[in-house]
Amino acid sequence: MVCSDDSPEEEYKFFEYIYDYINYEALLEQKEISNSFNLNYSFIESLNSEKVQELTAIANKLIYLNDLLFNTSDRKVSNDDYNHDYLNFWLNQQINEIDSDSFCKKSFYQYFKSHNRTNVNLLKLNSKIHDIEENELKAMNALYNLYKNFSKLNEKIKEINPKEEECIRYAKQCVEEYEKLKDKCNGVRTKFCNILTKFKNKYEEISLCQYNFINWRKEKLPSLTNDSDELLLDCKPTGNSVDTETIQEHIGPVPNEDNSDIYVHNITAGTVGTLGISFICFILYRFTSFGPWLHSRISKNENIIENLNEEMNHFSHTSEFEQRNSDITYNIAYNSV
Repeated sequence: MVCSDDSPEEEYKFFEYIYDYINYEALLEQKEISNSFNLNYSFIESLNSEKVQELTAIANKLIYLNDLLFNTSDRKVSNDDYNHDYLNFWLNQQINEIDSDSFCKKSFYQYFKSHNRTNVNLLKLNSKIHDIEENELKAMNALYNLYKNFSKLNEKIKEINPKEEECIRYAKQCVEEYEKLKDKCNGVRTKFCNILTKFKNKYEEISLCQYNFINWRKEKLPSLTNDSDELLLDCKPTGNSVDTETIQEHIGPVPNEDNSDIYVHNITAGTVGTLGISFICFILYRFTSFGPWLHSRISKNENIIENLNEEMNHFSHTSEFEQRNSDITYNIAYNSV
């Protein structure tokens, strides 16, 4: 179906806030939205009687998403033009997935508005909804999905303990999607190519060395170009990492099983030798003439020590006696001559 060709040139400026819009869409998908707005959807039957339920769901989501962007107190994007451009892209993309030929997206909005003239949210979109040319829509959708996948990659990398396999898987998906889009930049799609270049710069800015991945030891993510990943620089060892050889120099060689057996053998031999000598000495002392001789020598030495102690005590008493005598004063009277 050929729709009006008076559509304005598509704006890509809303991609400056692409991560906010991706988060809004995630909230939209998590919430089960029913017909709680008291809206009239009877016009959908005349557009496509086989897709009434799906198109009604899109209409409900459009109202809810519009309310998130304009009426919430914590709105992320204050530029209304960006919000309008995003809503127009979102509506085109959603309807195109269900029915791309039966009716125009602009007609869908006009019917929706005419059947619900009291709805303020719908009136805000007046003159903002139009059909995006098919190839342009495909390009915008591919670019949006590329950023959506890149957003998941960023989330995985920023986790406390990022999982290497998941990060590299999302990165390789980005590479595949980028390969499909880079050929479109032939100098004509300047807005498209500017957004794609911004993605490339953000992707290549990511450094992985701080995450200490085991298998992927490169500084950067897999290359977006045809260059081999082997050309990427490896992560340099950090000051905190100490190799095994350096540790070995400080603590000495670690004994292997053979050396451990030698240590055990030496300890056992020393213990047995000591016990053997002690046993032999006991036999000689108890059952041979060496015992009485040794006993007599010990007794003789003990007597000598006792006599020496007595002499020392006697000498000590004598010294004390002399000391006391030296302190006595004698009063002796002498007759004068």
